[in-house]
Amino acid sequence: MGQLWQRLRDAAVPALIDAGYGMERLPGRGRANNWLISRNGRERRACLRTAADRWIAFPPTGTGWKTLDEVDIVIIATVDRVENPQAIEIYLLGADEVRSHFQAAYKARQAAGQRLTKNFGMWVALDLLENEDVRHAGSGILAGHEPAARLSLAELDGADEAIAGADVAGRPRDQIVRILDAARGAVAEITGLPVDKVRLSLSLDL
Repeated sequence: MGQLWQRLRDAAVPALIDAGYGMERLPGRGRANNWLISRNGRERRACLRTAADRWIAFPPTGTGWKTLDEVDIVIIATVDRVENPQAIEIYLLGADEVRSHFQAAYKARQAAGQRLTKNFGMWVALDLLENEDVRHAGSGILAGHEPAARLSLAELDGADEAIAGADVAGRPRDQIVRILDAARGAVAEITGLPVDKVRLSLSLDL
């Protein structure tokens, strides 16, 4: 099924365009996922978050939230379920609503004496987790929401196989570059760092 994080990221924007949204990438450092999203003549700033495990992260700054405080809409690309996923779902949520979940999570963890690092991603669950674990405070970001778009993973896999069959198979160097590039993007999203500040090394014991 390939690199799931990358599949979620790559699926989101085309799916929203197919659903009738205008999507214009906003300038940013590295591979910043900030967009101007429009529909029916209304334009709003948006950021894209992927959730292969149905959790998303934003870095606290001490006075607010990095990226989240700069947008009106949060686009969330996630799987329909963690175990044996069948589809990619794309959601559009107001930034104020998402912020309220992160604020609740921050306050609960702070009250519990947890150390909260500025500018390092703090994770909150998309699904409602009803227990006393402080890590689950603020959960339920997607509760009551329906996806704006839904894509079958089986159909996407079929398209990927067709593309792979048409490509030149023996290019391991290009494949390694793509894997490392995807990994850098995932680390940047987790930490809140620009992609150009993430350095990864690879060693092979042959």
